[in-house]
Amino acid sequence: MLSSRYKNSLLPSRFNPVRHWKNSLFYRADGASLAFFRICFGFIMLVECYRFYDHGWIEKYYIEPEFMFKYFGFEWVQALSGNGMYWLFGLLALLSLCIMLGLFYRLAIWLFFFSFTYVFLLEQARYLNHFYFVIILALVLAISPAHNQWSVDSIWMKKRKNDTVPWWSIFLFRANMEIVLIYAGVVKITADWLRLEPMGIWLAQRDNFALVLEFADTVLVQWHYGHLFNQDWVVALASYSAIAIHLICAPLLLIKRTRMAAVFVYCLFHLSNHFLFTIGIFPWMTIASTLIFLDPSWPRTSLHFIRHRAGTKTCVSLLCSSMLAVITGSLVHPNFDNGLSYFLTVLGAVLLTLGLTVLLAMEFRGKNRGTATAKARSGTNYV
Repeated sequence: MLSSRYKNSLLPSRFNPVRHWKNSLFYRADGASLAFFRICFGFIMLVECYRFYDHGWIEKYYIEPEFMFKYFGFEWVQALSGNGMYWLFGLLALLSLCIMLGLFYRLAIWLFFFSFTYVFLLEQARYLNHFYFVIILALVLAISPAHNQWSVDSIWMKKRKNDTVPWWSIFLFRANMEIVLIYAGVVKITADWLRLEPMGIWLAQRDNFALVLEFADTVLVQWHYGHLFNQDWVVALASYSAIAIHLICAPLLLIKRTRMAAVFVYCLFHLSNHFLFTIGIFPWMTIASTLIFLDPSWPRTSLHFIRHRAGTKTCVSLLCSSMLAVITGSLVHPNFDNGLSYFLTVLGAVLLTLGLTVLLAMEFRGKNRGTATAKARSGTNYV
């Protein structure tokens, strides 16, 4: 006779969804993609703080106004007196630098979250959904171990160094981005948007757009393309594509086979938004956030692939030139009348496209290697 304990061990165990989700969320994954996003977030917000200072927005929006509209329940939030707002933005810039470097990360990200939220609550008339998006990302970063690698903290704490992160930290970013992207498509399904407004108005204001590259007061390239924005088919394409991209590509980000294509489409979409509309840091922040859908180890694998294929010097030069092009040509002074600025912006876009091409090449290389391994193990020839 078998004991009841032994008989129960022979029976198939029931599937426990709670235990399954718990094990999945706490599964250890490579923290490279999270560290890469932390660096991008800190860098982009550092540039944004500089833009506020350079454009005089600190004084214009938070010092000169004698009256500010307040959010309900936050009427008690008041701007700092004197040069206090300048000091606050200086602090935000310093905190952004610490976040990028991973220096005193936990303290820096929480202070950034509360400080930026304070600035956001000062003036309801200055509401921008992009800044609300930054607050959400800062909160998710604050509770995520994004400093486990590629940070000063991880170098100082060698004994506690851990290159992995729990899967829930990556899941939070992906879930947040899915909500943002899908809602961005759903909210556009309105009578006005389907009648091609306000896209028609926005594009009509850009009918003088032209690509002009100059060097030493000599025009090298001049191409006027703004007249296309008055064409109905262009406006319709832009309006309906904005809906389709979000409603179709957002779910495709969750499917491994279609993920690379969806990321590539989103990158092109946000780059076109940057060129057409003055929306500040949002395209770059969204591109950095969308890359979190790729394999968690993609930054490390990409560096390894480029280093072994093109050499370490080429890898470092590519990364440095891409960062320099983006900051100089697009974020600091986005001026399309400046040929050098436009050229550097295009250069940043080209380098980003090259980076995505490398990722795509790695993806196919991995699939081919997996297929070759399967052939060798099974001994079957596939046509």
